[in-house]
Parts: sequence; C-alpha cells; structure tokens
Amino acid sequence: MTAVSGFLIALICLFEQFRQGKEWADEKLKNNEKKEIESATSKATKDSKKLVKTLRKTDISQEEDSAVRYTSILLRGRHLRNPDSVSSYLREKGLSEEDVIAAEDALESTLQNIEIPESILRRNPTVDPIKQNTLYRNIKQNPEIWIIGSSTSENGTEPNSRTARLENDQLH
Repeated sequence: MTAVSGFLIALICLFEQFRQGKEWADEKLKNNEKKEIESATSKATKDSKKLVKTLRKTDISQEEDSAVRYTSILLRGRHLRNPDSVSSYLREKGLSEEDVIAAEDALESTLQNIEIPESILRRNPTVDPIKQNTLYRNIKQNPEIWIIGSSTSENGTEPNSRTARLENDQLH
C-alpha cells in the first residue's frame, strides 16, 4: 500500500466514523486533564551550573540541552541591552548569588567584543548575538560580496552566481 492509498483509507475510515455519529474529537475536547507546562528558561535555570558553563562558551551551538541553549541566547541579548536586568532576572529564577555573579562574569567575558548595533539585536532575539556579530563584521568588512544580484563576479568578468553566505568555518 502506498502512502497516498494509506492516507485515503484512513480518510475514508474517519469519514465513515463521522457519518455514523461517532464524534472522535468529543473525547479529546471534553477531557479536562491539566498539564503543567514548564518554560525553557525555568528548565535551564534549574541546573544553574550547566547554564553558567554554557554561558562561558563562545559557541553554544553544540549544546545538546535546547533549554540551556535557548536561555543562554536570551540572556546574552538581555545582557547586551541592559546588563543590570540579567542579575535581577536570574535571582527571580532562584539562582544563588554565587551563580548570578558567575553568569554575569561569563556574559561579560564572552560579549566584550560585540559591536553589532542593539537595533539589529532587538530584531533577532532568538539568534545568538555572537553569531550575529560574526555575520555583521563580515558584512561590514566586505559588503560588496553580500549584495545579491551583483552584475559581475569577483574577477569582474562573469555574472555573479554567488549568493550571500559565509563559509562554515568563518562562523565558528
């Protein structure tokens, strides 16, 4: 049986149940089950040592814990916009004073050379500011190669088929 025929059979069965008055969604909709949802930042701040260790890294893309990676990116952006807001935020999340200071130190050391304007960072709050800064510096250094649709290649003779991209090793 192909995927299409399997889909059609499932669709026919579903239609047949509906036609016979069996409301398959009623059970799901009438279920009053409550589910506790925990935010990524709450998950990440539960293991403050792991969060601080990640904040000390320049490249956090290899961090397996998505909650820690996401929270690290948010904290980096928050620190760049208003460094004082990070400590109060982390205290509210229950981090010890020692861990708050360690997080601030980690942010200060990894973000000291950021030059990308805050206005750009605000538009991309879930993109790592360090990666954005790398891209910003590359564009600033040689803006011509980032213009899509430029009429000539680097040697000035052929049409430019190159799209705006960084070599993978430039981002790491």
